[in-house]
Amino acid sequence: MLRQTTNNRQPGFTLVEIVSALAITSVLMVVLGNIVISSTRAVDTVVVGSVGDQEIKRGLNRLVNELQTTSTSVLTINTTNASYDTATFQTPGTYNGTVSWGAVDIDGVWRTNWTVRYVMSGTQLVRQVFSGSGSKVGSDELLVRNVDSLRGGVKGLRLNRIGSVIRITLRISRTYRDAKDYFKEYNSSVLLKND
Repeated sequence: MLRQTTNNRQPGFTLVEIVSALAITSVLMVVLGNIVISSTRAVDTVVVGSVGDQEIKRGLNRLVNELQTTSTSVLTINTTNASYDTATFQTPGTYNGTVSWGAVDIDGVWRTNWTVRYVMSGTQLVRQVFSGSGSKVGSDELLVRNVDSLRGGVKGLRLNRIGSVIRITLRISRTYRDAKDYFKEYNSSVLLKND
């Protein structure tokens, strides 16, 4: 005789299986979410840092290129400000048997007896031009943003002269998405060619 059994089980998942699947999915979602957040922060840091580094290099190169053509006889480094140093100088111009000193104005024209000054304006390194009478000409040329001010007794822009060598140190402060401040120093040395 054949015995017939009845199966009361319906196809589907048990409660334990569903809870286990949800727990595993939740853990995976948290891990993937953290990976995406970390990747976003890393990309932000790299992109912002790269753009900022390019600006800083351009600004420092401008200062270095002008400084290396000057002479200690027409260079003044002012260290009296507690937060930053300034450099005021002239560059050589046209030669008519003797050296003429002056500066390039905001239009790129070299002018006799004019001077150029690299100074901080708030948190920005700017280039200023002054006429032979000492009057400021034009607006400030922005070179570098986010220059840090005095921190730990150390200036954000430091200019040290040892003979014909000028050492430039520039400290930059940046705040990223994680709301933390990051600091980076850039250094360059210049040998004055006309000493």
